[in-house]
Amino acid sequence: MNDRQPPFEERKWKHELEIERQKWLFETNRDDAHRAHDQSREFHTYVNQSAIEGANLALKTLILINGGAAVAILTFLGALAAKDKADFVQIGNVAHTLRDYAIGVALALAAMALAYLTNYFLAGQEGRKSFHYDHPFIRETTASRKYKLAYYTSHALAFLCAMLSLIAFIVGMWTTSDRVTKIIERPSSAIVAD
Repeated sequence: MNDRQPPFEERKWKHELEIERQKWLFETNRDDAHRAHDQSREFHTYVNQSAIEGANLALKTLILINGGAAVAILTFLGALAAKDKADFVQIGNVAHTLRDYAIGVALALAAMALAYLTNYFLAGQEGRKSFHYDHPFIRETTASRKYKLAYYTSHALAFLCAMLSLIAFIVGMWTTSDRVTKIIERPSSAIVAD
């Protein structure tokens, strides 16, 4: 006689308790999902803003050092050309180093454009993820994976352009130093020969 079922009221009460428990679990899970979604959005905003500020500063610096070096060389060459006994072959040799700085500026500008695309693709990746009320709350989609690939590609290219811009500056400084040293040493060797 122990096989008797509990009275209807007791079964109904247990069923209602189970429904309430399921509702509570769903609401708790939904609240956890909302928190995860909000944290993802806040993180995305913070990282995106920081990346933009850092990249802009670095790229502006590369443009400044390459452009500033080119202006300094032009000023130096102008002063040399104004002299009565200017050696225009030597001045031309130094003037060729301007290409390195021009390439450095162009690469820094390309890196700025790629940095913009990097941020665009990062935002696109995050915006194309799907949000769910069961774990995991945020999931990759086919579109977000494509934006992720474009993000990594543009990021790598931006970094490469920035490094090449820095290398162009270093090569330009090295070459300029060598050619200016030849201009400075030439008159002293001509004096010894007289």
